[in-house]
Amino acid sequence: MQKFFGKRSELEMIKLLLAKSPMLETMLIEPNSEAIASKGMRILKELTRFRHLSAQVEITYNDPDEAEEEIHTDETADDVIDNPVLKLLEKQDWSDVSLNQLRTVEMYDISIMRSELEFIKLLLAKSPMLETMIIEPDPVEVADKGPTTNVISNMSAACVPKRLQPTMNNLKTLQFLEICFGQLNDISLILCLIRSSPNLEKITIQAYVDEETNAVDPVLELLEMQQWLDVSLNQLQTVDFWNLSGTSSELEFVKLLLAISPVLEVIFIEPDSEKIVDKGVRILKQLAQFPRLSPKVEIEFDDPDED
Repeated sequence: MQKFFGKRSELEMIKLLLAKSPMLETMLIEPNSEAIASKGMRILKELTRFRHLSAQVEITYNDPDEAEEEIHTDETADDVIDNPVLKLLEKQDWSDVSLNQLRTVEMYDISIMRSELEFIKLLLAKSPMLETMIIEPDPVEVADKGPTTNVISNMSAACVPKRLQPTMNNLKTLQFLEICFGQLNDISLILCLIRSSPNLEKITIQAYVDEETNAVDPVLELLEMQQWLDVSLNQLQTVDFWNLSGTSSELEFVKLLLAISPVLEVIFIEPDSEKIVDKGVRILKQLAQFPRLSPKVEIEFDDPDED
């Protein structure tokens, strides 16, 4: 669609095509830059919200007057520290322990040490009725561990498994606070819990960016689609993502959830206004291109600084 003016009739036509075209693969929109100068953000938000019947459709919003601006963030992985508590967790006989009434777990200021990860694994294994889990890493402790660039050695050192056993079938809500998408252990733990919880209904992420991190590639490896071919979040309906700054790993995480969630209804995104330099135009364009497994999902992009 060339010389797009952003009229209501044009938007309704696009909405109709997206809703009625199960095999649609590409939609290219080239706006009339003079006509949409004052309403480009509104149009992008509407395009992002429209439901897609086709799971593979990509919407490209091509502004000929806009120079492409890429944001490259430095992100690092972190090492893992051991402590004597680990011996107790590994050697103690827990066979007679069952937390059948435990419904909610909240863990704050964790530093992703091996002992903490082993405790989480033990707790989940003994809590068959667990429904809600809230995790908040200590950003200072995690960042102080220094960079690690090898994914395999870091995963091994951190003892973060790909998936937990037994599967957490009753876990409905996961909430991750103060998560840095440049910290390999943070993301490894999140992805492990998501893989291990097939009946999740809601995921909440509150992110932050550590400017000293530098682990884009290792984190992106964990988010590659071929790593998730055996995962489907068939009950996931809602995702809240707070303080999104538009890093490649954050956006790939959103892309992944869209690709593996067939009944997803809404992804609510509130960007970090201090990190977003273009009012979210670049992010909205990328979100519009992401394929969606759910035909009814809407992406709501809320700028807290917008009147």
